[in-house]
Amino acid sequence: MASNKEVIIAGDGNGIKYLYQGVVGYFDQIYVFTNTKEVIDSSDNTEFIDDFFAVETKHVICSAYAPLLSNEVLAKKEFLNIHYALLPRFRGMHPIVWGILNDEKFLGFTLHLMDEHMDSGPIIYQYKIANDFSSTATDYMFKCHENVKKNIGQVLCDYYSGKIELQHQDKKSAVWGAKRNLDDCKINFCFTNNQLKNFFRALVRPYPLPFFTFKGKRFFITSHKIIERKLDFFTLGRVVNIDDEGLWIKVKEGYLVVSALEDELGNDIKIKESFRIGSRLA
Repeated sequence: MASNKEVIIAGDGNGIKYLYQGVVGYFDQIYVFTNTKEVIDSSDNTEFIDDFFAVETKHVICSAYAPLLSNEVLAKKEFLNIHYALLPRFRGMHPIVWGILNDEKFLGFTLHLMDEHMDSGPIIYQYKIANDFSSTATDYMFKCHENVKKNIGQVLCDYYSGKIELQHQDKKSAVWGAKRNLDDCKINFCFTNNQLKNFFRALVRPYPLPFFTFKGKRFFITSHKIIERKLDFFTLGRVVNIDDEGLWIKVKEGYLVVSALEDELGNDIKIKESFRIGSRLA
């Protein structure tokens, strides 16, 4: 159902792709501000722009749009943002990964009004998914994408027609997640088995995979299992066995058994030729 309104959408990659699919049919004219035009299968009522102020429409919706906007820019149009977390928890970068690592009971996304601070503006809509403690970050990202595609157009129309009231965030409940880098993907052998499980659920492609270092080189784990076994007086991060199941590494609550590894170039590693019992990993 078209709303006879114009809208600007901004962002990159899958964020802008699914947002675009969600607003088609709800707006007569869609302006797209993106660095990834190739993900947009545009229709006749779509136009690409290079500046928020290239057109007069005041409605802007962002998804996977990285730059922070100044007060001067925010004052000239109304900017909404889709953030893949249940605000005020996990403001900032990589919220789904942080949510999984933190054992959150629910994940999802928030549509909110943008302000000059990071993800702190009033809430318009939230989509909540129960954490099943087995799905990966990619799984939850796809569920959010699909909900944006299915529902965001109607949500926006309801908001612009005055059917939805803003809900202000409580800063006392806020949690921030910083941008993750490669060093954040290094395994801590002091993790509990549950923390290790979450670590492997969160760090899946296209993110860098969990890794350890040996002789100054990174080794990325592509296949593994976690075995619970209570043993207190063993050095963590040490290879204690190598067999047909793989590389047995002592961790806090048992063993991390690695059956497949890659180097930094994506080449498969021959475990039995590269390690020996007693090797100390970092």
